[in-house]
Amino acid sequence: IRTGELRRIVSHGLQYFPIFQEYSTKLSHFSTDNGHRHAKQAQAAAQRLGIPQTVIYFAVDYDATDPEVTSTILPYFEAVKQSLGGGYKVGIYASRNICARVVKAGYAVAPFVSDMSTGFSGNLGFPIPDGWVFDQFDEIHGYHGKWDLDRVAFSGRIGAVGSSLLYSSDAADEEDSLDLAGRRIIKNTTNQQHQPHT
Repeated sequence: IRTGELRRIVSHGLQYFPIFQEYSTKLSHFSTDNGHRHAKQAQAAAQRLGIPQTVIYFAVDYDATDPEVTSTILPYFEAVKQSLGGGYKVGIYASRNICARVVKAGYAVAPFVSDMSTGFSGNLGFPIPDGWVFDQFDEIHGYHGKWDLDRVAFSGRIGAVGSSLLYSSDAADEEDSLDLAGRRIIKNTTNQQHQPHT
């Protein structure tokens, strides 16, 4: 998140969902020590940016096999759950199998399914996890000639965030501040949902 970006998002009535990712493309990135460290980093960043209590999705951008989920991914998320504070809850962004196993183990409350990773073995032959919240299933290349835009289905179970504790609608584009005094919360009053994708 760049300076002023979150303010522009919420002041224009848009919503966002926080995802934490530091590399996470190799199995070695998912140690217990990193789980504790990542949880603390994610909490500090969310509080610095004024993100209210919500789900933070921790990414597994790696095609972990079922034995690797058992030996490495589950202990990593157990550590994340133990160390994440501030009223934030643990979500997981990963393939279908990884999401399902981490949620079933009780280490995350919300799956964000990376169905766009069609070559991942964790998406092949596995059903979409029960309780899925977001499902990233396609990418639009060159949207309006400027961006690659992901298409994400929304189940309606846990909403995205439409507010910030730092910014008011008439706030100037300024440096992020840790001082929350005197700032009012912007609330998004729209409730747009997509049809579930299965």
